[in-house]
Amino acid sequence: MLSINSETQPPNDGDWTSNTGTDFKQVEWKPRSETTYETLMLTKTQFNCKIRGAGFRTNGKIRHIKKTSLLAKIRTSCRIRKRDPALAICITMYNEDEVELKNTLRGLIHNYNCFRADKSYELSKDDFLIFIVCDGYDKIPDSFKAHARSKGFLDETILEHKGFMEMDRNGKWKMRDLRDIMDDTVPDDEVPQNLLHIWQVTTWDVGLEDDILKGRRLHICFGVKHRNDGKINSHKWFFQGICKYLKPEMCLMLDIGTQADDYAIMKLYAHMQADQNCGGCCGEIEVDLSQSKDLGSYMIQAA
Repeated sequence: MLSINSETQPPNDGDWTSNTGTDFKQVEWKPRSETTYETLMLTKTQFNCKIRGAGFRTNGKIRHIKKTSLLAKIRTSCRIRKRDPALAICITMYNEDEVELKNTLRGLIHNYNCFRADKSYELSKDDFLIFIVCDGYDKIPDSFKAHARSKGFLDETILEHKGFMEMDRNGKWKMRDLRDIMDDTVPDDEVPQNLLHIWQVTTWDVGLEDDILKGRRLHICFGVKHRNDGKINSHKWFFQGICKYLKPEMCLMLDIGTQADDYAIMKLYAHMQADQNCGGCCGEIEVDLSQSKDLGSYMIQAA
């Protein structure tokens, strides 16, 4: 005998009613994991001159990245199994809309599914991290912000609560000056030049087809730089702030809107694995004319 309580919803659409006419509660039957937030700064000390990512404090003192954040959980999981993440992917953006992001994610997810389906690679979800670095908040389109909020990797109220953001007289969010955020005891020359606000989520819902991940989940981190500082600086945050912490075996750099072709990333990864003397490789980039008449979409292929 099958019973359905008021807290459960079957995978089919539509309202359910009991034989007494009582409506059952509609809930998301496949919810995403909890979103975590962390603020990073780049730092070095007299005991460790290497620039690296660390947690931010308003008093200027560095701290460890929170153990409750997704980054720390991935690092702990990899230490337990004694293997670093296989691939970290950086997607840089500035003022592009959510359509460009979906194009990029579509190609990445297809390759991710191929990695997971091929048992010879022995990869889990902790081996595949997508890190989106946005160069400042002000130029992000409103449609992208709405999409990011709905998928759980953007929440301005967190920044407001922590004192990083405020609403102006026109009702728009804006980042506060870093000097105003820091304590008065911190000298001006010790105020950080920039910060990275990161939302981290493990999810099955990225705004594409419902079953595009084939029942799997995916790690996505969305980082917003406190102020605009250029694309090279975005790469600096990825390599020195994230990769030095997680230590992935390989890194992939993509611009938002660039879509990886079927099996392209797998071919690049396989070549790097086969030739230990190869320090880097890239695919062939061409204009994708299959979806629209616009020339703003690109596709990367690995022959």
